[in-house]
Amino acid sequence: MLHDYKKKRQELLEKYEKLLTLPNISPKSIIIEEKKKQLEEEHFFVSFTGQIKAGKSTLINALIF
Repeated sequence: MLHDYKKKRQELLEKYEKLLTLPNISPKSIIIEEKKKQLEEEHFFVSFTGQIKAGKSTLINALIF
């Protein structure tokens, strides 16, 4: 599974590079560069949603501590 992730990550980074070399993409290049940087640094956003008193905080605390 980790091998698949690394392979897909590399493919996506290569696609970002190709996008950045296309002509007339300058307005969107800032967004593409930011997403590429996030992927290179492996920063992810995780969110938890659910009903009140469903145990979200308990799960988060268990994961962090």
